[in-house]
Amino acid sequence: MSLSKRGVMVKTALLFFLTLTVFQAHGFEGCGALFAKPAASEFSVHLIHDVAEQAEKNMRARGMTGLKVRGYAILIGGMVGAGAMNGFISTQLVPNSPFLSVTMATTLGAVLGIGVSSIGGAIIEPLSNKVRQMSFVTAVNAESRSPFAKYLEDIWFRLQQRLSLNAQMTRNGVTQYLTSIQQNFFEAHRAMNSSNPEYAAGQVAVAAFRLRLLFQEIPANDLSVQFAVKESFTNHVEMDQNFIHLVWQKLEKADPEFAAYQTYYQAVLDSWLTR
Repeated sequence: MSLSKRGVMVKTALLFFLTLTVFQAHGFEGCGALFAKPAASEFSVHLIHDVAEQAEKNMRARGMTGLKVRGYAILIGGMVGAGAMNGFISTQLVPNSPFLSVTMATTLGAVLGIGVSSIGGAIIEPLSNKVRQMSFVTAVNAESRSPFAKYLEDIWFRLQQRLSLNAQMTRNGVTQYLTSIQQNFFEAHRAMNSSNPEYAAGQVAVAAFRLRLLFQEIPANDLSVQFAVKESFTNHVEMDQNFIHLVWQKLEKADPEFAAYQTYYQAVLDSWLTR
């Protein structure tokens, strides 16, 4: 069964107003009885099929790739089907337990919502991003798409394929920490070359204390941090145990919880200050 775009819209509107009319006259029980009838169930199934099929035709007409078209069509059909299933189950439970009906409908809706957003994340997120962009474009009457914007969106797609959201947030945290210590080790290097080891030790202690206090989820021996510290400081200055002891003293004075984190600080300094 296949309909035009207008036909799908008409069928959807008819189903909505029919359900609303029955609900106003007979409540949830009437809706349950309506969708329990074979004709109504068949009508709903065909509607879901037509919505997905029409969406697929529209997207193919816009030149989308086959894989993306199929993904959008499955997602749209799944969303309509999920809504129909949610409504059907909730109406069937009403005669026995209204409370159970509401609970089941809410739970099922949440589970289906999570499933749709998770499985369709690769489609929903770019789509919502496009809608948001279009709203700004309309507001300022600017160009909707530039080559540079497309280039950035391609990078975004590759990022989503390579890293999960959790991994992206972790990466951003490591990058933020690396950025925050650049000035510390620049100053430490300059101080060591100016024969001021106490100031240099203070800068190293500041970076170590920041790692413990704000970025403790980053391992003490993180390779990216270790490489940055050694290439900007350790490998370019004269390093001895006296300097490491001076850093240790600075940390002991600065950190009120130093006694509880001595092992942690030892691992940090071993990672940073040994060649």
